[in-house]
Amino acid sequence: MTKIAIVGAGLGGLLSGAFLIKKGYNIEIYEKLPVIGGRFRNLDHNGYQLSTGAVHTVPHSTKGPFGTLLRELNSNVEIIDYVPRCIFQINNEEIHITKSDDFLSLFRMFSLGGKIRFLKFFLSLGILKEPTGDISANSWLNQQLNADFIIKMADHFCDWSVNQNTKQIVASEFVALMKSIKKYGGPGIIRGGCQSVTDELKSIITSNGGKIHVKEPITKIITNDDSVTS
Repeated sequence: MTKIAIVGAGLGGLLSGAFLIKKGYNIEIYEKLPVIGGRFRNLDHNGYQLSTGAVHTVPHSTKGPFGTLLRELNSNVEIIDYVPRCIFQINNEEIHITKSDDFLSLFRMFSLGGKIRFLKFFLSLGILKEPTGDISANSWLNQQLNADFIIKMADHFCDWSVNQNTKQIVASEFVALMKSIKKYGGPGIIRGGCQSVTDELKSIITSNGGKIHVKEPITKIITNDDSVTS
């Protein structure tokens, strides 16, 4: 059986170890800290579990890349969809968005000409060609829809998802984000916090014969004929 040593027991190391051990490899993970999970864990404080804040939500919930990886591992991790997906307050009215079609509730807020532009934009979003060049999302949205409240909504969304506003993010990246949301859905939250994922990955590795060593920093890797010897 081929032995694979993984340096670091953060989320990446644990995910790699879990997948590799299910493929039949002999896995050993070495972590310099006394704990595993890196930032992806909970902290014990006076009997309470506090998240490190490494993840507030899981992008695209169970349908996104992270949720897909956990599902492929047959892991016992539950990701709960946000319902509603998001809430916008426009003119003292709350707009609840749970599924993509709910964005059509914004239709009535446009002028007559704006309604046509918005409907065309919304219906073509899934196949919309990503803008080229370095035009900002702000300029591009103004060209497409010319609606201040849409810019404000987009600013809040971009600030939450990528910590930028529409003047800082290029239009092509913004469109890619919108397509992903339309295709995969909104965010989810992990039941039990980050620690539940770390504990489950550890269980998968150790129950299949893998080993995780803590307080064992790797200072040097010795190779011979393109193979690691120690």
